[in-house]
Amino acid sequence: MRKLFVLAGVGCVGAANAGGLISAGLFDPVSLLSNVSGGPSFSVPGYEPGWDFLNSSGTVFSSVVVSGNGDYWAARAFVSGSQQIIVSGNRANHASYVGFARTSGGAPVPLGTINVCSTLGSSLDVTNNGRVGFISTAIGGTSTYISAAYYQSGSFTPIMTQGSPLPGYPTLTVGSIDSLSFLPNFPNIAGRITPSGHTVSVLSMAMLFRNNTVVATVGGSGNHAPFANTTTPTPYPGDPASPLLMVEPNTFITSNDGTNNAYYGYINNISGLSGPDNVLVVDGDIVLREGVVIPGGGAFNSIALGRTISVSNDHFACYGKFIDNTHFVYSDNGLLAKSGGQILPHDPTLLWDAPGSANDFTAVAANNRGEYAIAGFANADVSSDCVIVMRGPKNVIAFREGTHVDMDGDGFINDQDYTISLIHGESMVLDDNLNLTFSAQIREIANPNPSRAGLFSIKLPIPGDADMSGEVDAADIDYVISMFGGADPEADIDGSLEVDAADIDQVIAAFGRTH
Repeated sequence: MRKLFVLAGVGCVGAANAGGLISAGLFDPVSLLSNVSGGPSFSVPGYEPGWDFLNSSGTVFSSVVVSGNGDYWAARAFVSGSQQIIVSGNRANHASYVGFARTSGGAPVPLGTINVCSTLGSSLDVTNNGRVGFISTAIGGTSTYISAAYYQSGSFTPIMTQGSPLPGYPTLTVGSIDSLSFLPNFPNIAGRITPSGHTVSVLSMAMLFRNNTVVATVGGSGNHAPFANTTTPTPYPGDPASPLLMVEPNTFITSNDGTNNAYYGYINNISGLSGPDNVLVVDGDIVLREGVVIPGGGAFNSIALGRTISVSNDHFACYGKFIDNTHFVYSDNGLLAKSGGQILPHDPTLLWDAPGSANDFTAVAANNRGEYAIAGFANADVSSDCVIVMRGPKNVIAFREGTHVDMDGDGFINDQDYTISLIHGESMVLDDNLNLTFSAQIREIANPNPSRAGLFSIKLPIPGDADMSGEVDAADIDYVISMFGGADPEADIDGSLEVDAADIDQVIAAFGRTH
């Protein structure tokens, strides 16, 4: 059985208090919600007994999002009866949760004072004041299709509905929407919209929409004509013969400040490979194209589908595969990781799982500072091969399978000896304060098989914090200077395998940064 690991900083060792309990270290994962029986968050918050999170080791929590200021989070969750809810919380108040639900199908029914929805999409977002945006149907007990709406303080408010006019296109109306993102000038949104009212098949047309402006128009694959009532599909700079043929659902990602976007789709074939060419487009520029070699790796083939693209202020990251079916993690700073590649600069024996392995990488996230988190598997024993790695100036391990986690958020790791065994794809977010929020499988330390699932938060180490105190201060400068000329891995801030002036510069640049 395969296990997952996360690379970031080295976790702090907890200290025993007078009662013999072990305090959770600064970098130990803390459970926000889980389906571990008996835990304070086992039952769905705000609902009567019996509404529990699904008793499963699978993806109980998904579609994790975090507000731009890092204060709020939201996620989808499966609950009793295979129904779904959206849960949200405030990071400053661990026990403050809101849950609102949907049925598994059919007409909406009331649950307490909140009506549920008949369907629930995979796109979520949350604003800096806790508004939770989502895509659903039948909100408020009606049969009207709601393309996008938000929830706050016990009420639902539609933002964009099926049949409403499409701004800038008076003869077109909204058909459906995915890839929902809030923009700073709320309630404006970004998303991938399939319009109605044109002469092309609904499946053959979509628009990437941001701030009441169409970013790109999309045509159908194969031969297609210009759209009635619209422009032709968007060509790309320097390549006017390559219109955008399709954008995959739920891959149009917009940064929290609304200035950057990325999406994954298809354009005309020039690679000579079968079908249209796969492309990753960031801010209108093709950054990856099928058949084109990624420096340091192989020829690009495809991006893993779903929310496997992370975009922030002028930074992005994604994971996918080369034409030879090995895998990679790529960013605005180039290739970050690849199958069989070395994970830590000071350990040539610890590698990302072997080329061809299906699960060597499972999630990736980028923040506005150009820092990245990568979750995946290492070539280690199955009891310790799931890792989270933080990529700043160098790779450091933030979490490794086998490390205990604080399952109930009480500040102690005295919780039935649980650890994390897999980070779920499409469900990991890194904010600028280096809080990493993610969905994961859980197992007991003594049991190799995962049995439960949870939603977690973990603090990643600050680049330059050589002593792992949670603050870059004079002690870090002193430590790096004391190791000058050597190869101490903690003092080697940039991973050059030598402690030199560049490492001192890194600490000075980060001086004063704290958790």
